[in-house]
Amino acid sequence: MSQSIPTPLLPPNNLSDVASAAAARANLGLGAAATHAAGDFDAAGAAATAEAAALAASCQRASNLSDLANLSTARANLGLGTAAVASAGVAGGVATLDGSGHLDAAQIPAALVGAVVYQGTWNAATNSPTLSNGGGGSTAKGNYYVVSVAGSTALDGISVWNPGDAVISDGSTWEKIDGVASEVLSFNGRTGAVLPQSGDYSASQIGLGNVTNNLQLVAANNLSDLANAAAARTNLGLGSAATQNSSAFDAAGAAAAAQSAAEATCCQTANNLSDVASAATAATNLGLGTSSSPSFANVTAGLMTGTHHESSASTTPSLIINPGSSNGAGVGATGSISGRDHVITVSLTTGTTPSMNQAILSVTFGRAFTNPPAVILIPSNGNAVNPGNFSKLPYVGSVSTTGFALQANSTALSASTAFSWTFAVVG
Repeated sequence: MSQSIPTPLLPPNNLSDVASAAAARANLGLGAAATHAAGDFDAAGAAATAEAAALAASCQRASNLSDLANLSTARANLGLGTAAVASAGVAGGVATLDGSGHLDAAQIPAALVGAVVYQGTWNAATNSPTLSNGGGGSTAKGNYYVVSVAGSTALDGISVWNPGDAVISDGSTWEKIDGVASEVLSFNGRTGAVLPQSGDYSASQIGLGNVTNNLQLVAANNLSDLANAAAARTNLGLGSAATQNSSAFDAAGAAAAAQSAAEATCCQTANNLSDVASAATAATNLGLGTSSSPSFANVTAGLMTGTHHESSASTTPSLIINPGSSNGAGVGATGSISGRDHVITVSLTTGTTPSMNQAILSVTFGRAFTNPPAVILIPSNGNAVNPGNFSKLPYVGSVSTTGFALQANSTALSASTAFSWTFAVVG
């Protein structure tokens, strides 16, 4: 039996002939430090010495910075100011802020208490907000308001306030700081809201001697210097009658007197011709026959009997207002007719702007007469009896066998007025 012998390590080789130096170190239990030179490591005890030296030169947490070499230098190195060593809220310290970020009043120096503090505007006319004598007390010292509305509210003896003024408290009274450099404090010995009085100025102070009256009326001109006389009359409420002479009008009461005089000499409708001075003369003037003829009264009543105009056929007349192109009755006039050919009653209400010297109405007989009849006009109401003046009294014209017309006189009838006439037709 044979056995193989491994190659041995030779002493002269100093272990260089090991198969693996790393495996050999491991087998010897050497660490990684085995491959380093001694100079790669501090000498024994050097670390402890270094630690002791470091501790000696450092601040310890447990010391809370009491072991700093120089506290002042440390604060400077941290950028701290002198306030860093001052106490808060004590004398010689620093002031503190309250929850609103403001200084506590107790920490404000007395020299600063009373500094002006704007409170807003004040209405001196209504005292709003309300201020009272006494300056609002010591706590209000330095508070001030600016006057927004002029007024005379009295505060500690002051009652003249203008916009821009300031009212300020000194802790015991209200004071005024004038905000208007040109403010008038008094006038002729009067203060407050001064109202003008007689005697405040003399004529020489006003300088009336240099005033011209170009824009004023001069008494000596008796209104001839008016710019527009017609406009002045209108402004005074004068009518067109103001420029007429008195001769253009009847005297007061003349119309009534004329009416009375006319009524005294005229036949009244209600009397049916019983008030003629002489019935016989009237009958003769009318061309009536002898006593065998129908009576005059029957003629006026339209009741004639025997052979006459109305003995046959209809004799109801007809009415036309404003015949042709005339306008004697005015625009929009209305009317009615009643009776028969011998006694006719017409009622008329005039329209607007009746015309003078034109036909008011025309009547056409129900039956033509043989010869033109006599037509007697008898006013039947107050307006017809007294239309205003004689020149307004209408008259009968254009009488023919078939009818007649009522004509306006030289003065037109009054507009929108009711008239009534009765016409006695004899023929």
